[in-house]
This record gives sequence, structure tokens and C-alpha cells, in this order.
Amino acid sequence: MEVVFGYIINQGGSWTSVPSIFDDKLVVTMSDSYSILVLNRMDGVKIVEPKVPLNTFSSATIIGNEAFFGTLDGVIYRLDIKNGEVVPVFQTESSKKNRPLFINDEHVLRADLQQKYEDDITRLFADYLQMGSIFSTIWIDGNRLYFSSADGAIYALE
Repeated sequence: MEVVFGYIINQGGSWTSVPSIFDDKLVVTMSDSYSILVLNRMDGVKIVEPKVPLNTFSSATIIGNEAFFGTLDGVIYRLDIKNGEVVPVFQTESSKKNRPLFINDEHVLRADLQQKYEDDITRLFADYLQMGSIFSTIWIDGNRLYFSSADGAIYALE
């Protein structure tokens, strides 16, 4: 195979998902930069990069002009690919219960987490899983979204 072009995404160690394609755009979720990228698929130029509160490890699943993806905070988000708007559409019960332990009222990580966990990243990530984190890529069939979460549940949403 011959390389036609390559994108360089400089996100400071952030993991990228398998890109999804929508028309002339690539949609890529980013882990450690807490974002989702929409790139021009021909030259890799960034179109938008909306932020989300926490890491995203699943690829975006596209239906119409919308991309759906889950995050470590147990929330499914919908991205309007055309205007770059991201909105939450579902939250696991575990997330409803435990998300405030990690995310503040401004929807960003709590400033006191490093002090609380004394830089013990293993314990921090173990506790993150209490939020019903969504690592799976969402499968869409008709008007139903299927995915699983770290709280041990498999969900089907209409």
C-alpha cells in the first residue's frame, strides 16, 4: 500500500479512536485532550474541536449528520457534525450517582482530585469506573443505540 497522506494530530499523548467518516470529514475522539475532532478528510485541517468533561476511548458512530460517543464519566454525547455542538443525551445511573465526585458544576474535573488521590493514578482510574464509564463504541440499528458500560450493563436507547 502507498501512503496518500498522513495527519499529524498533536494532542500531547492523547489516544485517538478509529476515525469515522461523514461526507468530506473525519470524526475522531480524543482521550486525554477531552475532545472530539472534526477534520477535513482530504488535508487533515481541523474544522472544530468541541470539548467534553472527561476522556473518550470509543470511536464516534455516525447517523445522519450526528455522531454519538461515550465518555469516561458515563455519559453519551451527540455531536452535530455540521455546527460542532456537543450535547449530552444519556447518563448511566452510576454516573448520576458518582459523577459529582469527579466533575464540578461547571462540567470540568474537580480541582481537588490530585490532592484527594495523592497522585495515585491507579486508584483514581479505579474510582472513575464507578461512574459507569462508557468505553464501547455505540452500535446504531434503526432508531436504537446499543452500548455497554463499566457498571456491567448493556444499554439499548431509543
